Amino acid sequence: MLETLSTPTELTDLQQKVLAGITQEKCVQLIKDLVPTGQPGCGNSIDPEAPMAHEEDISRQVGQHLQSLGLDVEWVAAIEGRPNVVGRWNDGLPGPSLIFNDHLDTYPSCDPKA
Repeated sequence: MLETLSTPTELTDLQQKVLAGITQEKCVQLIKDLVPTGQPGCGNSIDPEAPMAHEEDISRQVGQHLQSLGLDVEWVAAIEGRPNVVGRWNDGLPGPSLIFNDHLDTYPSCDPKA
């Protein structure tokens, strides 16, 4: 079931608290922190001759950020050097779950062969 929130008065106290903590400044700073971490060890997934990506550093950084937000974090690597970050926050309340899935690998910001 998909819920939409048409007006701010429909938000719960928790939803208001979560949204109040999301600011443009925090988002920009997180991006500024993550991009340089992901760039040095990134691979080129489009070019099979390029080296495999190594995402341990950015995985560790993302996991530590999630821990600072109060989530339980686990690292699971299906492929060595490319761990997935699993963050769980259990508030103990019944209800729907949210799964956020994203990629930690980044495409090089320069020519990977240079």
